[in-house]
Parts: sequence; structure tokens; C-alpha cells
Amino acid sequence: LVAPPPTAQLRTTCLCMAHDAFASHCSRRTWPAAGSLLAYCAGTASAGESSSAGESSSGSGESGVGSGGGSGLPAGARVLELGSGTGWFGCTLAAVRPDLNLCLTEMAEAGAFEALCRSVREFKPPPAAVRCAECTWPDVGTLGDFDLIVGSDLVYSAAGARAFASIVGKLLRAGKAAECLYAHTAERWGSSGF
Repeated sequence: LVAPPPTAQLRTTCLCMAHDAFASHCSRRTWPAAGSLLAYCAGTASAGESSSAGESSSGSGESGVGSGGGSGLPAGARVLELGSGTGWFGCTLAAVRPDLNLCLTEMAEAGAFEALCRSVREFKPPPAAVRCAECTWPDVGTLGDFDLIVGSDLVYSAAGARAFASIVGKLLRAGKAAECLYAHTAERWGSSGF
């Protein structure tokens, strides 16, 4: 894992404290993989450190978002975060890269979307850089086109892994995004395999 930048460490503490009362719901936790994904997207990870979170989709080492060596995200890039949870990743990325346009998504279930919106209001990222959208994975295709889809720790079962791969595959094939980067914290729930 890559340690998140110092700014990210400060924000993690703030957002986790805001959601301690809801720690039993998965959308109220920020897992270590989010820090690795942030370091990569913010451009602070080296090629060796970022390889687990972002290999080139072509495998050829071509320049692009997922080509290693830190973020290849150009100014103004449109980034869709699936399952934004606490909003930590998107808000921290917006603070480090205010030139990006981010769409943070979360489902309504268990108050997850409301908690995301509250976190974004408390974090106060650059106003034009972050928007929140309430949706489930099958609905994300209606949110527009993006340069990059990101997500971390969204899979909790084999069925969830298949559903995630199916939705991302559909978005990529439909031209709704150029690439997808996913980071995962292994064995989060002990012996579940996820």
C-alpha cells in the first residue's frame, strides 16, 4: 500500500470521526485501498507503488490514466467515483487536484447518500469540482460521460464482484468512460475472502 499524502491523512481523521456512530454500515468507512487510489490519482505514487491500483488497460505501457507513474489525469478530467461512501476520496482528490471535475455517487439505502452529502458540505471542496449523485450501479450510465471511473472496496461477495465487473464493462463498452481504476483492501471482513 501507498501512504496517502499528508493532506489526505488529515481529512481521513475528520471524516471518520464524523461517521463513528454509523460504523456498522460499510458506506461509513474509509478503507486503506482508498489511500492508495488517492495517491495514484493525485499523482503522488511512483510507478512501482501504483501498479496494484492502476495498470495500463492495454498492458502495453502506453501513456494514459492507468499507465503507472502517478496520475495521467489532464486538467478538467471528468472522474466518476462509484460508491463514494464517506466522500473522503473524492473530496480529498478535489482538494489536491481542484482542476478535476468529480461526480461522487452513493445509494440511498441506510442513509448512505445523505451521509455523503453531509460529508461533502463539511469538507467544503472547491465548489465547481464536486457534485453528488444518488444512484445504484445500474443507473450510473445516466450520469454522463467520464474520462475515468474510480472505486475502492466496493465488492463484498462473488456476486458483487460479478455485478461490478458487468456494470463497469458496460460503461466502458458504451464509451461512457475511457478507463476504470479499482482498489481493494483484501480480507476486510476476515475469512469472507473479500
